[in-house]
Amino acid sequence: MRATGQIVAGELNWERSIQGVSVDYPLIRSWNVSQGTFFTDQDVKSASKVCVLGNTVAENLFPDGQAVGQIVRIKNVPFKVEGVLEKKGGNMMGQDQDDTVVAPYTTVMKRLSGRRRST
Repeated sequence: MRATGQIVAGELNWERSIQGVSVDYPLIRSWNVSQGTFFTDQDVKSASKVCVLGNTVAENLFPDGQAVGQIVRIKNVPFKVEGVLEKKGGNMMGQDQDDTVVAPYTTVMKRLSGRRRST
C-alpha cells in the first residue's frame, strides 16, 4: 500500500511516497531500526498514526538528529516518529533506499489513501 504526499516537520518538508507495511517489514527487508523502535502489531490493528523514517528523510527533516518522538505531518495528518531505519545506501538501480517513510498499512489505507481495504 502506498500514498504520496508532503512530509512536514516544522518549516522543513520533503516529498515522498509513504509505504504501508506490516510489522514484518524489517525482517523481510533485512533492515533494522538504528534509532527508536519499529511500530507494533497493536499499531497496525488500531491504524495508529506512527511512522518510521528512512535515514535520508530523517536527516533532511531533522538535521539535528533528533527525529524519534517528533511529530511529522503527512498529507496534513500528524504522525509520531517511532524510529529511524539504519542506513542502506543506493540499490542496484542507483536509487536511494534511505529516502523512504513506512507506516502501518492500515493507517496508510484509512488515513492517507482513502481506501478501506487492500485489493
